[in-house]
Amino acid sequence: MAKIYRFIFFHSRIVRRLDILRQWTFYHIYDGYGPKVSQEESDRLKIESITITKTIMNKFNKIGLINTKFITFNCDTKDDEATQIWKEIALDSGFLVLETPSRVFEAAEDKNRTVRHADGGHLNILGNKLAGEELAVQLANYVR
Repeated sequence: MAKIYRFIFFHSRIVRRLDILRQWTFYHIYDGYGPKVSQEESDRLKIESITITKTIMNKFNKIGLINTKFITFNCDTKDDEATQIWKEIALDSGFLVLETPSRVFEAAEDKNRTVRHADGGHLNILGNKLAGEELAVQLANYVR
């Protein structure tokens, strides 16, 4: 079913617009991406998501590409605990952690520039442009 949806999503501007509207609506109805859950359920989901993320990042690192370093950056570093967990997972998995791209578009937000879509979680064109420019600067340090 997911493959069919992705096919339709890729080939239909109307479906893409409707999906954005659906995401925006859910985000505003639930004040997030879905219904509120109990603290116990939230803690369980957090542990599960950390485990899944560790597994995925470790699999990437075990691919075995010669002279290849995987990098990661986060789209939101304002939550210190979440940022620290992300950094630990990434470093333990052998990833290069770049914090500056997120700091660049967070600084733009502090200047009242809109760098995210209405859902608050995904970068818009400006956010991606700022992140890409900062990534280019950071990656230049590793290819010299």
